[in-house]
This record gives sequence, structure tokens and C-alpha cells, in this order.
Amino acid sequence: MAIDYDRFVDWAEARFGDVTVSGSEVKLNSIFCEDQKHHLWCSPSGGKKGCTTGVYHCWKSDKKGSLVGLVMLVDRCSYEEALLTLDVPNEGSLEDLEQKVRELFLEKNDPAPVDTKPSGLEMPPDCYAFEDLPSSHRLRQTAEEYLAGRMISTEGLMICTGGRYRNRIMIPYQDRSGRLVYYNGRYIGDPGTNLRYLGPPKELGIGKGDVLYSRSWPSVGDKVYITEGEIDSMSLEACGFRSVALGGKNMTDAQIGMVKDFRPVLCLDADDSGGEALPRIANKLHKSGFKNISYVRPSKEHKDWNGLLVARGARILSAYVKTQEKEYETLAGGDWESTRLGLNGIVG
Repeated sequence: MAIDYDRFVDWAEARFGDVTVSGSEVKLNSIFCEDQKHHLWCSPSGGKKGCTTGVYHCWKSDKKGSLVGLVMLVDRCSYEEALLTLDVPNEGSLEDLEQKVRELFLEKNDPAPVDTKPSGLEMPPDCYAFEDLPSSHRLRQTAEEYLAGRMISTEGLMICTGGRYRNRIMIPYQDRSGRLVYYNGRYIGDPGTNLRYLGPPKELGIGKGDVLYSRSWPSVGDKVYITEGEIDSMSLEACGFRSVALGGKNMTDAQIGMVKDFRPVLCLDADDSGGEALPRIANKLHKSGFKNISYVRPSKEHKDWNGLLVARGARILSAYVKTQEKEYETLAGGDWESTRLGLNGIVG
């Protein structure tokens, strides 16, 4: 009998306050190191081996153990008191339990980041979280107006107030362990006076084909909705779909490796080039060993996912994706019309 999921979430919220729930994982700010990005992943179900007393793993410090041990550390209580807190039976000593957890992690059954090496990348100078600037700040107001017009929240985004990236909304890219691996700056100044998007300097040796953007990575085995751009990925995230962005209409081998633990759903734009890219990427995924590949594309009149979100709202977009998503078999000629169904039956 595994730990009751809701019981553990209630305990975590009472002790930590800031709790993120993603699929079967409960993510907390780590008690083992300085952390504000929820590196402590807890699995009440006990991972694939179903450890009855749950498991945790801090991806930043690499600390591992049972949830019983975590309760003991946080509540400073005895083994027996921790068992009572989680309402799990006594199945032997704490030493026996921790040995089972060590064996579980040695078998590598739990989710792991793609790369645990430090990236060494930092955001450019003069980048600030929205809440760190006064509400009267001109750039903050401009950025908030831009995002509100696209029905995108400011969560996880930044503003650059000076230097090369001034007048840009900064979009940090984080890998599955929460490390900064890339960034992109969306210009919000006068149209036509600057590049619309600006990434890291080329001398850093990292490009869009080396990374994927995600606001919130899915859990292992879950679906991941793959879009072309970050704003479209954020649009699907706003409707409850875990999403990543390619940064274009191609998918590199490196990017394919980053989604190997998930079930891909291709969500390319409704233009002709998106229709041409769909079979190309799907076939590449298939050749890389993916068996369950799905796809869904926005209606042609809205062109992309953010256009659909702005025009029809989150409820309609969510219903549209759920009803239009299909398994990929073949798409002769990339004809988007063969994938499109109207929105009329979804409204209401």
C-alpha cells in the first residue's frame, strides 16, 4: 500500500507552502541546498517499484531517500511518528527501508535530467523578474500590456532594462533539472528597429537546436505537446498541456533526445511550412524509436496556438486540442485540411 497522495500533499503544503504538483510528482524547494526552483521531487507512489513509503530525490544536491525519512528530517520526529504522519504500516527498520530506496535508485527507474553537468550560463545583466520592478516602471508596463494582449502570464519571464537586450521580454530556458541552458529576448520597442528575437551570443556555442523551451516539464511517460515557438508553448501550458518549443520547424537529434522519456504530440502551425514539417518530424521521431506519435494543428484561420487562444479563449483551445488530437500514421502531401475540423461543435 503506497502513501496516500492527497495526505502527502496536505503535509507538504503545511510544511513548505510553495508546492508544485506535476502528474504523480510533488515538487518542493529542497531542504538540502539553496533552492527556489523546486528541485526536490517526491513520489508518494514510490516510483516504478512502488516503494510503499515513497521516495524523494533532490536533483540539485543528489540527496535521495524515503518520504518517511523526509518527514523525520522536516518534522524532527521519530521513525514511528513519521509512519503515523503518513499513515503507512511499519515494514521493518529505517535502515532496511533506506536500503530498499538505494536499490530502487540504482536501478534508475525514476526520472532523471537529461544532463546534470553545470551549464555555466547566466542571464544577461539588467534582467529582472516582473515583480522586482516597480509597477510604475515603463518597461514593466509595456511588457505586461504585450503579454496581456496575448493572454500569457508573466510567470517565469523577465525584463531587460539595459544593454544589448534592453526593451526585451527575456524567456529563460531551463532543462529538466532546473538549470538555465539558454534564453531568448522578445523585443517590445518600436516595430522594425531591432531583431524581434535575440538569443545568447554565438561565441557561447549554443543554439536553438541544442535546447527546448518549456515552462513546466512533464513527468516521465506523459504526453509532451511540441510547438514551434515559445509563445505557442506558453499558450498550450495556459490550458493545462505540458509543452515544449522547438524554436522553428525542424527537430534536431539533440532535441529528440530530450523528449525520449515522453509521448510526443506534434503541434505545428497551420501554415504550409508547418504542414510540410509535420511528416518530416514525425518520420524522424519514428526512426528514432518512438512508437506512439500524435499530432494536432490549429485551425487555419487562427494560424497558430496563440492566435487561437486570443480569438477563442482557453476553454475553447483546450476542448479543441482534446477533440482534434490524432495518432500519426501518414499525412500524404502534408495537406493540413486532412487534419482540420471546425470549432463550431466545440463551442458551448
